[in-house]
Amino acid sequence: MALIITETVVGQRAYNEILNGTTWKDSIIRKYLNSDFLYDFDGREKKMIFSLTIQNENNSEYGNSGGEDTIDAVFLPSVSDMKHLFENDADRMPESGGANAKWCWLRSPGGNNSYAAIVDANGSVK
Repeated sequence: MALIITETVVGQRAYNEILNGTTWKDSIIRKYLNSDFLYDFDGREKKMIFSLTIQNENNSEYGNSGGEDTIDAVFLPSVSDMKHLFENDADRMPESGGANAKWCWLRSPGGNNSYAAIVDANGSVK
């Protein structure tokens, strides 16, 4: 098994339709990634993608709830993932990949429960 993380931002999507404290479990980005986005892979690729339990940790810096754990085949990284998988901000800097992105969503809650955490253009996790 392997965790595959894209090198570039592959698209721009809203995290949720309204800013109302939605966690990863109920976000529209999660629904999209595990339906339309996942269906775009060919049959051979789909056979190599497995669903697993995703722990949705609280934001320890701000004390906001990450919500219930989920079962997903495709997911955004968490704050913890970004801090452990990448050595420094320069390694985390989002590359646009044609999406003209200056930052990217994470599945963890942000500074308040009205929005999700991000990696900004400088690679900082916020």
